[in-house]
Amino acid sequence: MAQSGGAVGAYQLGLTYSYADAYRKYPVGSIDNGTIPNLNLKPLTSISYEGGFEARFFNNRFGIDFTYYVRNTKDDIVNAGISTASGYGNVKINAGKVNNHGIELLLTGTPILSSHFRWDTSFNFAYNKSEIKRITDDVTEFELAKSRTGHDSDNCGPAWIYQQVGQPYGIIRGVTFKRNDKGEIMYENGLPMKGEIEKLGRKRASIHIRIQQLI
Repeated sequence: MAQSGGAVGAYQLGLTYSYADAYRKYPVGSIDNGTIPNLNLKPLTSISYEGGFEARFFNNRFGIDFTYYVRNTKDDIVNAGISTASGYGNVKINAGKVNNHGIELLLTGTPILSSHFRWDTSFNFAYNKSEIKRITDDVTEFELAKSRTGHDSDNCGPAWIYQQVGQPYGIIRGVTFKRNDKGEIMYENGLPMKGEIEKLGRKRASIHIRIQQLI
């Protein structure tokens, strides 16, 4: 078992100011923050449990390294999107509890070995599954970020990255196209018709495969 913590960088919990061009010889100051500082922000805490084994066979010509892990993060620090009418783009908050678990597998081998030639190869596989367990007592989902493309005026719509309880970390939701009974996209005035807001995917892939060879 291992426990670690984390916090934000310097000057993240207070307002900072900057000076722009002078007006009538007087300097003009402004707030330099794009994110609302949160004086109640807590440091995150991450507790990890890990177990596995490593083995070598056939005079070290074949090897296997397997690991299973569970990581629980409490008070994870994220930027939550807010209305730009506030003068800011987002606010830092603690996102309750996030659970991660997965496996890591490394296979190594030497298919050919002689006094003048050696061929080493490896296969690496990793899988991680995350789930938002809790945000706050009153909030079950919030927006992390929004795409800058797509507007209602062009009969399309943007996509959002969300935190939502019961879902993986960083799900992507957005406006889909309206389709008919055959599954074909429906058009109006030459443009695709806007459908419902649905889950489109995740922020990042959870499966990684890598094959490396050395001759």
